[in-house]
Amino acid sequence: MKTPVQPLTGANQLTEPKPEPSPGSTTPKGTLSRTNTDTVTAKYPASQAPFKRFTYYFIPVPPEKNFTIFDLQTTHKLDKAKTRGIPSTIVNFNGRKHIFDLETCTYHPESDPKFVKNFQIVRRPEQWYYQDVDGTIQPYDPETNFKIFSGKENGLEIIPDVKIGHHEYEINLKEMKQRNKKTSTERIIYSESVITSMKNWPVFIDKKTKVPEGETTMIRQLNENEPEYKKVEAYFRMNMASFILKKERTLTGSKTELIPTNKITKIEKIVNPKLREQWEFLLEKIKRDNNDNNKNIEYTKLLWHGSGTLPPPVIYQDVHYGWKINYSSAKNLWGPGLYFGEDAQYCHKYVYRTGGRRQIFLAEVIIGDDIISLEDDTIREPWMKDDGKTRYDSVCGVRHEKSWIWVVYASGRAYPCYLLEYED
Repeated sequence: MKTPVQPLTGANQLTEPKPEPSPGSTTPKGTLSRTNTDTVTAKYPASQAPFKRFTYYFIPVPPEKNFTIFDLQTTHKLDKAKTRGIPSTIVNFNGRKHIFDLETCTYHPESDPKFVKNFQIVRRPEQWYYQDVDGTIQPYDPETNFKIFSGKENGLEIIPDVKIGHHEYEINLKEMKQRNKKTSTERIIYSESVITSMKNWPVFIDKKTKVPEGETTMIRQLNENEPEYKKVEAYFRMNMASFILKKERTLTGSKTELIPTNKITKIEKIVNPKLREQWEFLLEKIKRDNNDNNKNIEYTKLLWHGSGTLPPPVIYQDVHYGWKINYSSAKNLWGPGLYFGEDAQYCHKYVYRTGGRRQIFLAEVIIGDDIISLEDDTIREPWMKDDGKTRYDSVCGVRHEKSWIWVVYASGRAYPCYLLEYED
């Protein structure tokens, strides 16, 4: 008999208390309690950034002696199996190989099938976001987020009483807006699925493009009205503020002035047919290595990259690799690799500067079957999979509780699609 995923209503609804991080430990603290209906309520550490990426949480029942939620990499592996429809999987856990059955919600050491334990699967509520006054997109706090999530699940169009700090709001799920009850100020809201779609779209690079004689690359400046320009701009603006808030005291009180910042001067699309052909060859190879194009793997991501002191043409004019692993530093947080991020603001400090302006790449990166990791500068290649035969294709991690980073450890796995230039 299959054990169902716990619902998110009534006694089983999820809560997100403030986490109590354990420095230096890969096992975050959480709690597990029973309600008067004898169902398990999981108070999981979802406000800890690494765990926010997962669709599901896996909680031992009853709690283990030293932890109440499975560690980061175990959760990532189980989450992958669950979302890909894999009924059971082998995971190295607590120094031993364990077989996790995701249909019966049981697990046991591979060497001891009789030593069976239970666990619970809890689905994470979808994250909701709002556009802040500076133009960036910010996540709602856990309590507000759950109100919006529950309202959406219950078919509500209006959530009338939402208190955030000292302010009261009305959330309109039909118009996708948040309205301040006192000032009537409205802001756009976004579901997690919309935000995800804003970060990734199919990029068409015509390999039949005729580049100028003696050149490897054709650069085309996008027009502000082109859909492609708008997509790159929207992704950039998620984390890069359009305005700086300047508050001044006046005789009658205070006033707030919005000062423009991070003005985009141009967005260029990069067409390097030979480099794209090489990139597509590597992509097909990685697909074959992962069970011949597993449809459940997100093989590529559009990610930002700052090239530091390296002029962008060195990367986008190369016909073999683009980014080369020998350019990487051994002092990086996840070892010597090629680093790309979802957060343009995080990459901002690493961008190339020229003539008072900054240039940042938006690249299509082959992440393949990735594995999450805490910071570890001893990494030289992705972790070995639990089958002991193959490795993951890339490593991912998070900085400052919100900035997701992907690291690849081989040349040629990123294609420079766009180069965005902006002023501070």
